[in-house]
Amino acid sequence: MATLRRLQQDDGSYRGIHVGSEHDIRFLYCACSISHMLGDFSGVNVDAAIQYVRDCRTYDGAIS
Repeated sequence: MATLRRLQQDDGSYRGIHVGSEHDIRFLYCACSISHMLGDFSGVNVDAAIQYVRDCRTYDGAIS
């Protein structure tokens, strides 16, 4: 879970790798999926992740 903690950005998104990777909602989805499968969300700042998802909503309710 330490790796997940290092990959999460301040805005709640995740990077795919430590250096030179984009960060967006796809990687957040993967991090949450992995955490759910393992039953351990200690590598995810859940409050920041929720805020990031909220910030990704568009005017018509879609997430991008």
